[in-house]
Amino acid sequence: MKSKYPVSKICDKLEVSRGGYYKYVKNKGKQKRVSNKDKELKEYITIVYNEHQKNFGYRKVHGELRNEHNLPVGEKVVRRLMRELGLKSQTRKKKSKSVNGNKVTAAGYIYQNLLKRDFSITKISEKWATDVTEFPIGDKKLYLSALLDLHDNFVLGYHINYLKFTTSNW
Repeated sequence: MKSKYPVSKICDKLEVSRGGYYKYVKNKGKQKRVSNKDKELKEYITIVYNEHQKNFGYRKVHGELRNEHNLPVGEKVVRRLMRELGLKSQTRKKKSKSVNGNKVTAAGYIYQNLLKRDFSITKISEKWATDVTEFPIGDKKLYLSALLDLHDNFVLGYHINYLKFTTSNW
């Protein structure tokens, strides 16, 4: 293709500068040299990243390196090194919203409020309450359902499962 068309026309069509093309051709097979400063910064970045349970992105890691470790380093350098190390901040999962702002139970049905916030109890087993709690564990969810006697908050029973609770898997 180079013999048929001049390099300048190819670069114009690909929207690449001629200097960029020749730089690419010159460095095509070579590996990039890693400086000692980059190696040292990578160690610091890994330490800061792991100290904060992998929640810090490049901006916060940069701030920590400048403020706590007194290292004069640029934000773009930290971003490049974190990309090379494969370090990304963990994003928080968005909570799922229910329809019309009402909370929907695990079975997908909104039950009538029979207690109407009247928790006064005179005898054992007069009123019971239950709730389903969701625990995100990795990419799965663990569900806990507990049944309480409201008289003395005694746990009458509980069930733990990786499936949402319905009448078929209870």
